[in-house]
Formats: sequence, structure tokens, C-alpha cells
Amino acid sequence: MELLLRGLNVGGFALRPTYKNEDRIRAVVAILERGEFRLEDLLAVAQYDLASMRAPGWIKEKAERLARLLRRRGLKTSAKTVFRWTSSSWLFSLAIYRHLTERGLPGYFAVEPYVGLSEAVYPFDYALVKEDRAVPVEVKRLASWANLEQYIGDFREKAQRITTAVLHLHLTEELCHLTPPEGLRALLALANTGPETRVILTYHCGDTWSLEDVSRLAEGL
Repeated sequence: MELLLRGLNVGGFALRPTYKNEDRIRAVVAILERGEFRLEDLLAVAQYDLASMRAPGWIKEKAERLARLLRRRGLKTSAKTVFRWTSSSWLFSLAIYRHLTERGLPGYFAVEPYVGLSEAVYPFDYALVKEDRAVPVEVKRLASWANLEQYIGDFREKAQRITTAVLHLHLTEELCHLTPPEGLRALLALANTGPETRVILTYHCGDTWSLEDVSRLAEGL
């Protein structure tokens, strides 16, 4: 899967990645490709908003190590900078891209694209593109169920304007332990958004990562 860093028209969509993080994206990808930082560590860091949420100390240590590696590549990056980056989901989306790349899946992957039909454009967290199909995806990293209804409502409104989209729910470790994995599938009924949209679920429980849904989504394009 190839990283898309320039605009593309496909499947009726005008799909334009944002450019503000391009240098950072290239640097993180290079670090992952060289094996200097594990994909699992990037996922662990990126699943939290470290600027405003409490997270296990070992995850903050991973973020500090990522900052050091980026500084070696010439970026003025402190641990606090990486913490701020996690307030948006581009690092998480980048980890998903790398996971799909390691599986050898074809197509393109856009990080933080603007997706438009005619004149209107809407921001998404990532998009998958294969031949004449494009699927924009909205990510919600859940540490509690408190705001799930609002997330679903916001997604429905955006998805209706695009006509086809995917809601990607990711459960962090604490929430996953509160809700055993075998019961997670039943929760998808809460996010039923109609025939033109889909919901996929990933989660992190201890040392276990479940990314099957996002892989099946990419394989099914």
C-alpha cells in the first residue's frame, strides 16, 4: 500500500491529503521502515491523546523515544511535541497505514485527507483507495463510553454528506479490559449507521492487538 501525499480524483471523490504534517509523516515512516521503532509501539503511543489524557508510564516512555529518533532526523521534536501530536489522530492513522503495508495490501492510503463531492469538502482521518474506489474513514479512540453517542451522531451527519464512509472505533487498554473482547462485536449495534456506512472495531488489551477489521476493510476494497 502506497502513501498518498498528493491530491487524487477517484470514485467520484476529490481526495486531498493535508500537507501540514508531510515532513513529520515521512520521518516517522522512515523510522518504521528502518526498524528503529516498532509498529506496536507507535500504535501504543498513538491510541491516546497524551496531551490531555492519563496514560501508562511505559507509553510516555515510548513517546519520548520516538521524539529522540525524530531529533536525529533533524526535526525539532520534544516529548511534549509528540504528546501534542497525539491530540489529532494522524499518528494513529499512520500506524494503520504501516500495518496494512506490512500485509502487502495494494492501493493507496491517505493520512488526514479532505474528501469532497462537488464543491463541499470534509476532513477525515484517513482514506483507502484502490483502483476506482475510495473509502474515507473517521477514527474515534475510545477510553470511555461517555461520548460514544455524540461521536456516532457527528459521524452520521458527515457520512450522509459524503454518501459512503467508515467509522473506525478503537478501544484503549482500560476500556478493553472493562469490556471483554468476546463481547465487543455486540457493541457494534450501537453504531449502526445505515446501508451507506460501515463500522470497524480495533482494540488493545495488554499485549494483544486486534486489527483484523481494518485489514478486512482494506482487503475488501
